[in-house]
Amino acid sequence: MANILIIGGSYFAGRVLVEELCRDPNHDVVVYNRGNLPLPKAPCLTQLQGDRTQAADIRSVIPARHWDAVIDFCAYGPDDVRTLLDNLPGRAAHYLLLSTTSVYRPTPARLSEEAALLTQPDPAQGAQADYAFQKRLTEQAAEALCSARALPLTIVRPAMIYGFYNYAEREKVFFDALIDKRPLPIPTESSGRYSMIWVVDLANLLIRCLNNPLSHGQVFNAAGPEAVSYALLLRSLEQILGKPCQVVHYTPAQIRDERPTLPFPPDLQLLYSGALAGQRLGLTYTPLRQGLRAALAHYVRCRRAVRQRSNYATPKDG
Repeated sequence: MANILIIGGSYFAGRVLVEELCRDPNHDVVVYNRGNLPLPKAPCLTQLQGDRTQAADIRSVIPARHWDAVIDFCAYGPDDVRTLLDNLPGRAAHYLLLSTTSVYRPTPARLSEEAALLTQPDPAQGAQADYAFQKRLTEQAAEALCSARALPLTIVRPAMIYGFYNYAEREKVFFDALIDKRPLPIPTESSGRYSMIWVVDLANLLIRCLNNPLSHGQVFNAAGPEAVSYALLLRSLEQILGKPCQVVHYTPAQIRDERPTLPFPPDLQLLYSGALAGQRLGLTYTPLRQGLRAALAHYVRCRRAVRQRSNYATPKDG
């Protein structure tokens, strides 16, 4: 039985990882977070509530076990890693840190794990600049702390994640438009190209890393091989639906003046190579159209369930 501690894990990628782990009865999964979004109950799952920034919470709430792996989804600064590792009850055999491809210096090239990293906030990243730099500092803290403890470390840097439970305004913008029979917002002049990863592929990458010597001391980009563009997204959705999608086109001037909700920046090149995870761990990436098909079906079911609950709770007229 493998004891796995997940820090965070209620939202999006963490939630999907918990679901995937609980398919295997040999996993005993403990999730520690603030409890804002409880997970469905499962025989292999224990949910603990506490604040990861508070040493007293960590020491008193998390049980003292041999942790085969600690997977950290919500470390956003060096102190987060330090507080966790300094106060974690029991002993960890492997620490996995979820970072981001935003820690690389922006460039139009497709970036591997060897690419240059941020040394200061990059204004080109806009509102994400401080977040990205703090994640890089978090990686550095994890490297130093794990080295001092002889604790094997794996860093995973996902590109844009899409799929089940995604709360970000990414594919959800297109899905809502399709369900509500509204046109999809499409830039007329878009040079943007993006690496993306289906959330289930990210979960499978993490599972392949768990206490795996091939992952120790490694950094892995989590990024599918396709260069995703607005044109590819539109074409994929039309192939899924079997018919053309209604669209509304926005010129650069309209984007500047009207500020429509666009799921992806129209003019950025955010391309990364996820080949190392395939070469070293045998990970295969799900094609975009296949992942979008599954994500859309899941989103439609969730929207329908929310609407049914709302209708049930609303008094009927007359």
